[in-house]
Amino acid sequence: GAGAAGTQAAGGRTVISALESRNELAKKLIGQNYDAARATGGRSASLDPRAFTTQANNLLDDALLGGKLPSDVRNLLNKAAKGKMPLTVDVAEQFKTRIGELQRSTIDMAERKALGMVRQALDDTPLLPGQQMGQQSIDAFNNARKINRSWMQIVEKTPALQAVRDGIEPDKFVQQFITGGGAKANIADVRALRASIKSNPEAMTAVKGQITAHLKSKALSGAADEVGGISQSAYNKALNGIGDEKLAIFFTKPELDQLKAIGRVASYEQFQPVGSAVNNSNTAGT
Repeated sequence: GAGAAGTQAAGGRTVISALESRNELAKKLIGQNYDAARATGGRSASLDPRAFTTQANNLLDDALLGGKLPSDVRNLLNKAAKGKMPLTVDVAEQFKTRIGELQRSTIDMAERKALGMVRQALDDTPLLPGQQMGQQSIDAFNNARKINRSWMQIVEKTPALQAVRDGIEPDKFVQQFITGGGAKANIADVRALRASIKSNPEAMTAVKGQITAHLKSKALSGAADEVGGISQSAYNKALNGIGDEKLAIFFTKPELDQLKAIGRVASYEQFQPVGSAVNNSNTAGT
């Protein structure tokens, strides 16, 4: 399939398009669930602010992490304790979103843990008496967050998908996330990539074509078909560089056997048996 693979940029665009489609479907599903949660009638129901602040402070004090809490979160806790901030279901969801943003942006593990304790206290906070209608909204928001969290876990385990979300040049995609030997093209991450595009035959074909095109380019040292001479050592080095496990993610066993056979045949064609006295100088006639 190397001859029909097209350029790296074209192959990259095909795979990126498949990943973008999956990301858009996930975003649509998450958005629909959040819209459904916002449409519930219990968003204005009140939670117990005293129960929230008491549990949050107890958790932080027991872990000696009170000083690690960001000032804006500490201010929100104080406002809730003093009744200056109505702790409705809607406000609590906004608070959770802010906590999540802060957790993702910090590299301080103690700060992240402190924020998690406030989030735990918020999740455990009961509704005030007579506010049972708010449970429908809480359940709906929890379901939306669960779906979003599941998708983000997939993104985190799939560097190629994260790169597409961040924006990446198509011509660099295949080398960085499939054929390369860097950290982003390890076996686990390549498996995660395949899981994200396996339902798209065009993308799967593009990946296989780009792998074989990579092998061909290495074997011919980048030369055109008409003038290139195959280097068995370069081909086999490139094949081994990708590795059987990674190749098996996209190729069937017969296909993988054929790729290996090409390398063996090339080696046999170019090997000169000991004592064969091959006339490399073409002087035998003379």
